[in-house]
Amino acid sequence: MIKLFSLKQQQKDGEATGKASNQKRASAAQLRITKDINELNLPKTCQMEFPDPDDLLSFKLVICPDEGFYRGGRFVFSFRVSANYPHEPPKPNNCGIGVSGAGARRHPVQNTMIKLFSLKQQQKDGEATGKASNQKRASAAQLRITKDINELNLPKTCQMEFPDPDDLLSFKLVICPDEGFYRGGRFVFSFRVSANYPHEPPKVKCETMVYHPNIDLDGNVCLNILREDWKPVLTINSIVYGLQYLFLEPNPEDPLNKDAAEVLQNNRRLFEQNVKKAMLGGYIGATYFERCLK
Repeated sequence: MIKLFSLKQQQKDGEATGKASNQKRASAAQLRITKDINELNLPKTCQMEFPDPDDLLSFKLVICPDEGFYRGGRFVFSFRVSANYPHEPPKPNNCGIGVSGAGARRHPVQNTMIKLFSLKQQQKDGEATGKASNQKRASAAQLRITKDINELNLPKTCQMEFPDPDDLLSFKLVICPDEGFYRGGRFVFSFRVSANYPHEPPKVKCETMVYHPNIDLDGNVCLNILREDWKPVLTINSIVYGLQYLFLEPNPEDPLNKDAAEVLQNNRRLFEQNVKKAMLGGYIGATYFERCLK
């Protein structure tokens, strides 16, 4: 509270000495951040730190989860608030991540969150320099895919990979089924997200040659939500679960590989044998399949 009155006095003094515009603008941010801090109601797992008690525009947030995947970790986020606050968001400068009993390490979540703020700034800069249409359109897809990735709830049999951490529009999904015909296999799918996302679905290809009625030998995937049933409200998570389901319940009624579909319909035992033979590495008819067992 003393800090709050001090800031108000600084603002008043600045206006009186002819520095009204800049001082008033800076003080507006300081007054607002002071109000925000005074009204904080932190969870017991969170703690604020102020390296310089006289600089409320620069501080740290420490999060120590007590449940879930990150239980026992200590995650430090630094905040830098500009003079335009609250008209623009704080910038997360860094995130120091450590786990109890282990060395500190960086985590993909950190890069993704920083990417989100960076993309928002790119969008704003593009509009300000006359590139509004193209930049805004590209950033809309980037912002949405970042949101989708942050909200991912992957099954234990699935894993995401980003060959280029700076390109969130191109990534891979690895599925390792633990039940069904394809148990023990490792199947890699590539995702390419266009600038029109989420108004059109990502382009998904299976990079692993697989004996499957709904995946052809070129890697094309027959999944309804990747075609006519796609809606903008669907997410990457929806596609992940759809692909996983194809391995649990292959559908011979809507095939891309008609030979595999016919075998599945007429002789499930032979279909199972063919799947195992393909995953071990070998020929099914005249087609050779590379080994894809883990």
